[in-house]
Amino acid sequence: MTFLFSLKKPPAKGGKTTGEVKLSPHASIITQDLDMTNAGKCLKVFQVMYGYSNRELAEKIGCHATQVVRWRLQENMKLHTIQEICAIVDLSLDEFCRLGK
Repeated sequence: MTFLFSLKKPPAKGGKTTGEVKLSPHASIITQDLDMTNAGKCLKVFQVMYGYSNRELAEKIGCHATQVVRWRLQENMKLHTIQEICAIVDLSLDEFCRLGK
């Protein structure tokens, strides 16, 4: 498997702007199995499983309930935010990510 990439900044004088990265045959198996996790969906499931309303979760984390609503609608969240949520119920990051599957 070969991936092409390009640099965002212009290269140094005489440098290449594109290149190839070759991966082992095993890497193609890994890349085919990766699915993006929808963090908002995981958060919704988390709240149902553990019985946290938006307001209650916000109080535990120290933010506004409207921020929790925003997180629920997004596919991505900051890692430290997910870690704070997981710490409330001693849930691993991996377990949180599986909630949306």
